Amino acid sequence: MQLMLLTCSYTQHLVTASVQVQVVCSSFRSLTVVLIILVFLFLQDIAIHTRVTPQNRQIAVRKFLRNVNENPEAKAQLSMWGLELDSDTIQV
Repeated sequence: MQLMLLTCSYTQHLVTASVQVQVVCSSFRSLTVVLIILVFLFLQDIAIHTRVTPQNRQIAVRKFLRNVNENPEAKAQLSMWGLELDSDTIQV
């Protein structure tokens, strides 16, 4: 039986602590389990950024619009296509 030492680390961006996984893999099943754990941790970190309230999403869109409209290079790129962004979102 061949043993393989697998060291994987995953650092969450919003948390200073890092999660390290060290496993001695004797088969591909162990490697699969480690990869599943790492993917789960990665998806948890992504969920922090994608699960936002509607109010926070609207704040982010307004900030994006303001940043684009204040950037001359971005406005020039849009105007080459005959486009411009409004300064605020549409109120429904």
